[in-house]
Amino acid sequence: MAAASVILAFFLLQRRGIRWGSATQLVTAGLKTAAFVVVVAACFLLGGHARAPESTAAAVSLKSGWQLVASFLLALQAVLYAVDGWDGIIYFGEEVRDPGRDIPRAIFSSVFSIMGIYLLLNLAVLYLLPMNQIAGNDFSVGTAASYVFGRYGDTLIRAIMIVSLLSCLNANQLFCSRTLYKMSYDGLFFRGASAVNRGGTPVPALLLSTGVGIVFVLGTFEHVIAMLSFFFVANYTLSYASLFRLRKREPDLRRPYRAWGYPWTTGIALAASAIFLIASLLEDRHNAPIALAMLVLSYPVFRLLQRVSRTSRAAAV
Repeated sequence: MAAASVILAFFLLQRRGIRWGSATQLVTAGLKTAAFVVVVAACFLLGGHARAPESTAAAVSLKSGWQLVASFLLALQAVLYAVDGWDGIIYFGEEVRDPGRDIPRAIFSSVFSIMGIYLLLNLAVLYLLPMNQIAGNDFSVGTAASYVFGRYGDTLIRAIMIVSLLSCLNANQLFCSRTLYKMSYDGLFFRGASAVNRGGTPVPALLLSTGVGIVFVLGTFEHVIAMLSFFFVANYTLSYASLFRLRKREPDLRRPYRAWGYPWTTGIALAASAIFLIASLLEDRHNAPIALAMLVLSYPVFRLLQRVSRTSRAAAV
């Protein structure tokens, strides 16, 4: 109920106009970034005297072979949603003044800032905690913070995580509504989804994406994260494959930015994404098959919606 209420609150906020949604994103993203920087600085500056002692009570067991691959895969499922969003600017390409210049800059700055924040967080945890206290700990950042901030450390980190989730939810609703709006505008979805209010918000598309979001949060958090990680990587895979297809089909098309190292870098990313999807289907036999089934079933639904949209447009003309 709390998660659904937050999604509805963001719907009402974004419905008022583009400025409200963008301002909320800037504020929440700024708050969580500043909070992470403060925590990392406190760990290094104040944590020297509070470093946890080595414990010999528990030993870290090392895995090998497929067990190692499976463990790495499960870890990636939890991480993918956290680091995703670096490409979010592409959903607002029509609203960017100079997309050929600004979109690549925004993507690279997002990638390096996300890498920097997470590397610093990991270094801070490793600075305060020995490895045998990190292994098997599902919230090691909170444990590390408790050595610096006392009994309030864990609560402080969880509060930062909530702010981070708010920022992610707001961004996701912005992304999804723009995707449905553009599909409708191009005749690939219901025509009514392209309607925009005075504030510039595609309200029907926002309403639909909000409804889907609420359906997803009815499940457990772990179930949603596992499903989303599969969807995200499937999206990456299709994007990388489409780059090869578009380069071949439209070789003379103007491209303000060309992918560095193409085709090797794109090919490596495509292969890694495909391996992740295959491993997910082999290891996570509860969530991954459901996500794959939803993707497969979405194609005939998409074709049906496309036909209905084109028929209605032709009738209107």
